[in-house]
Amino acid sequence: VNYVGVATGNVIANLRNDRLKWETTTKFTAGLEFALLHDRLGIGLDVYRHQTDDLLNLRQASILSGQGYYLANSGSLRNIGFEAQVNAKLIAKKDFKWNLGLSLNRYRNEITDLPEGEFVTDILGAHVLSRKGQAAGVFYGYKTAGVFSTSQEAAAANLKVRNEDTSLSSFTAGDVHFLEPNAAYADGIIDENDRTIIGNPNPDLTGALATRWQWRRWDLDVKCTFQVGGDIYNYQRSQLESMSTLYNQSRNVLNRWRGEGQATSVP
Repeated sequence: VNYVGVATGNVIANLRNDRLKWETTTKFTAGLEFALLHDRLGIGLDVYRHQTDDLLNLRQASILSGQGYYLANSGSLRNIGFEAQVNAKLIAKKDFKWNLGLSLNRYRNEITDLPEGEFVTDILGAHVLSRKGQAAGVFYGYKTAGVFSTSQEAAAANLKVRNEDTSLSSFTAGDVHFLEPNAAYADGIIDENDRTIIGNPNPDLTGALATRWQWRRWDLDVKCTFQVGGDIYNYQRSQLESMSTLYNQSRNVLNRWRGEGQATSVP
């Protein structure tokens, strides 16, 4: 059906998988709790180890299927971490009470098994790598060293890209300076072999600070959460600074390279 110039109809959204099943997680947790100073100070510590099997993940579908990915069970994941809590009753009067609490959490996960081997998943333009021995969800892509300011810099790097017709094109001034971190593939041609792990979304530490004030029949609760570490894929910048679509772009693209010798981080 053609409606207002747009073709509409039913299409296959995914591939059926009769073998699909729930993930299975085995958990081990141990904890300690202390109460000190007549229950005015409480301390708690929990450690855990979780093993998840039959991981649900998106696998690359055959080109003959007409689909990009399909959902399947494959692999195992291990999570190890701890949670520490400190709670204090700073003021405990008849009409006024003040409690303060702090919690800290840290975990590390690792993919322990991938029977069908590693794979890369495209999520909103970002590439996520699943590889045995690595954390879940790591970003996979190219490392860079800025933008070539001059033609001389580009010529010195002597980097090329292979076109669809197998010919080679050289990088020039104003292009991104890609790196070749894999020594085995340092051939001067930037391709998929030069991709590497460039980010980890898993935080180093998370936590929360909570406080409660009680005055007679009135309560006020405030809770602040925080995270230390962990990389984030900036989808907004990928759309508003790519200069490759008809979308409006951010002001940062005004700093793009325009002439020989210009120093900028925008190609």
